[in-house]
Amino acid sequence: PNSNRQVNSRTQYAINKNNTFYANYTLQKQESKNQGLSDFTLLSRASNRNSKSTEVQLRETSILNSKMVHEVRFQYSHDQNQTTPQTTGVAINVLDTFNGGGGQSKSSTNNRDQEFGNLLMYSGTKWTVKIGSQGVFRKNHSLSESNFVGTWTFSSLGDYLNGTPLQFTRTSGDPSLDSRQFEIATFIQSDLKVSKKFNVSFGVRFEDQTNISDHNNFDPRMGFA
Repeated sequence: PNSNRQVNSRTQYAINKNNTFYANYTLQKQESKNQGLSDFTLLSRASNRNSKSTEVQLRETSILNSKMVHEVRFQYSHDQNQTTPQTTGVAINVLDTFNGGGGQSKSSTNNRDQEFGNLLMYSGTKWTVKIGSQGVFRKNHSLSESNFVGTWTFSSLGDYLNGTPLQFTRTSGDPSLDSRQFEIATFIQSDLKVSKKFNVSFGVRFEDQTNISDHNNFDPRMGFA
């Protein structure tokens, strides 16, 4: 069985004739039971999965004058996933016969993202300019304990009844992983209408992030139509 629940909420508020505020909220939950079963996999190997996702978006738009508009935005998202086996113990795989024993699919993730950005747009008769920036902070955590108890594998049902396994495998080590990363980007894009039939576009973008050693990430661009 699967159960899904989702809530969406959107609103906008006119602060005055030139400023408008927008807010969006999304909440989603999902629950799945008895996952991982098949014709050869017994109920003891089943697992339950739960996930939850939350997202909040805020945005404010300002009309500065007849040619300039400024927009600022913020977004927060939080994702959680968890898989829990119904029974914990040594797994038993008998080739072409059945998969039994305990379930070992325990895992979880917990990820958070925070994003901030702003955009300034100028629109003239022949010249249009966009200037913007963006910053993202990511904080991720994951845990995976798949096959941390161990699995016995048998070649046939006869070997299983006689207690002669083919192999035993087990995963060891640190099951958790934590990472943090900050990303930043800024750009300027300009469009010039030289004539009624000829437009020229030019600009540059810069991006950078932690966890890398190369910080010279400029991307100039030019085009025409």
